[in-house]
Amino acid sequence: MIIPSDLKLPIQKLSGVFNNTTNSYKYYWFLAILNKVKKSNKTTFKIDNLVVEMIGEIWYPINYYKLNFGKLDQFSKGITQLKSEFSIESNINKSDLFKIIQSNKENTIVKQLLNNFSRYVPFRFLTPWFERELRGIPDHQKNKIISDSSMVSPYQSPDFCPYAIAEDTITLNPQWRTYFYMHLSILQKFVYWGLVAYLQKNNSNVPGLTEKIFPPMLIRLTNAIFFWKEVAKEDSDLFCIFSNEEMS
Repeated sequence: MIIPSDLKLPIQKLSGVFNNTTNSYKYYWFLAILNKVKKSNKTTFKIDNLVVEMIGEIWYPINYYKLNFGKLDQFSKGITQLKSEFSIESNINKSDLFKIIQSNKENTIVKQLLNNFSRYVPFRFLTPWFERELRGIPDHQKNKIISDSSMVSPYQSPDFCPYAIAEDTITLNPQWRTYFYMHLSILQKFVYWGLVAYLQKNNSNVPGLTEKIFPPMLIRLTNAIFFWKEVAKEDSDLFCIFSNEEMS
């Protein structure tokens, strides 16, 4: 899928961010950033809060639809433990889920879940912007190089990255934030397109996979019920349009 171009931004780096993906973390990390951009004018976000946003996005695919995310993906294990620890319903709404996590950040399972996905995901998402700097570097040293480089890159390099990482926060580059906001819908589709392709590898026999990465749509029948109650008050007889038999 082709994403919108921008003369001032290295869009080709963003286009390649999901290349050679072996787990779902980057997809949900980017979705979390896009969700924050949609809901807030802020440019600085706590990494923990973005991970909570990730959990909200992946909750239904794991707990409600029981999708398989693969052996290398640790999201399923952590979220299953979280569900059991607090006896959370599979169909809980996102805002209530957020409240549970936010009010229990000192809980061992919550703390471990947040740490697991804040330790690497924010850094490794930026890998395409620092391929030269990371070439030949041992894995345990990459986070520091990415973090240090991100603090310089946003303003001084032609290949500047989307955000800078400082301790427990990220700060979006204003030009990237504007790009994300302007093309929000397309970028979300770009993420879902890649996510579905990833999930198909482990869920080849699951029908309607594209619908199972979202909470089930709630169909409200209030207006329909009101309409038919009003119709039923009429004196005229009602006949079924299929059998032509009179309806009570």
